[in-house]
Amino acid sequence: GHTEILEGSPMTDQEQKELIEAETSIKASFKDRMERDLAIGEGLLRISRHKLYRGKGGGRTWEQYLKEESPKLTGNPDPLKPDKARRLRAFYRFRNEILLESAVLLPLPTASYQILPLVGTISEDPAVAIEVWKAACSAAGKEKVPSNSIVQDQYLRTRSQKQLENRGGRQERANRAVFDSFKEYNR
Repeated sequence: GHTEILEGSPMTDQEQKELIEAETSIKASFKDRMERDLAIGEGLLRISRHKLYRGKGGGRTWEQYLKEESPKLTGNPDPLKPDKARRLRAFYRFRNEILLESAVLLPLPTASYQILPLVGTISEDPAVAIEVWKAACSAAGKEKVPSNSIVQDQYLRTRSQKQLENRGGRQERANRAVFDSFKEYNR
């Protein structure tokens, strides 16, 4: 039931209409900074998920789309860089999809820079991103939204612990391989 959309394929009329809707919602979102970043993140997420950036004739890449179209969307003469677009998409996704769908009640991030350390983790392993955010919220204090530095600190602690566990698992497998080869040799 999943359809693969190829970047080289032309957009359908329905996809062109969806692109216009997403771009219009971004342009209309000039409220406060948080609402604006969320609207931009939502629109960019929709455009990237459905590959609506590829253009009427197809073949346009995400980077080309950002370079050509993002100044019109954001009102900023400089185009969005792919990293900033990724952060805005992650901000929207983490705040409005991942945290709201989880059973955990936590303060929501209020700015995209707060979740900067989690951007890659949000895509790869949302459960880990929630755990890091939960630890950061605890470190920040009751009902407080953690700063970027607190999130970064908790992310590094979690990552360090995971690396230690992975290293221990690799060492254990290496020791077992040596032991197994020793048993095989002594037969």
